[in-house]
Amino acid sequence: MGDLHFFLGIEVIRCPDGLFHSQHKYAMDILKRTKMTCSRYIHTPLATKHELHDTGGPPVDASEFRSIVGALQYLTLTRPELAHAINLLCQYMQHHCATHWTGVKRVLRYLAGTTQLGLHITAKSSLNLVGFSDADWGGCPITRRSTTALKQNIGHWPLWLRS
Repeated sequence: MGDLHFFLGIEVIRCPDGLFHSQHKYAMDILKRTKMTCSRYIHTPLATKHELHDTGGPPVDASEFRSIVGALQYLTLTRPELAHAINLLCQYMQHHCATHWTGVKRVLRYLAGTTQLGLHITAKSSLNLVGFSDADWGGCPITRRSTTALKQNIGHWPLWLRS
């Protein structure tokens, strides 16, 4: 069958020191579908002081919002830097408004300038599991609850995460 080049929308490029996984074509398809291929790009997918928690404003087309956010969610397989912004938008799948559509357009503008990014997995990668945590005390401005909700007790973690 030969070398792997393309699988489930993920392009695999063999490099001298490993593999590079990209979803460039998939990202370009999303940008074409939303007519944002020529949009002016920005450097971050989410503003530091975003207003996505606001639920006011006129409603937007529900099917288009869900379709685009769902497509962006699949893109996080090779683009982990998008995960936070897209998962935040996913929280408003049922009750979204123009503010949330503006957030989607911001992610798309970021995507327009970074379609070539992906994951580079080297042949000599360490097999150590490393995790990072950010305690978010009062991250949601509406409920003042933590938005990370990490469990501190390792006894509740799955067996495959225990050392």
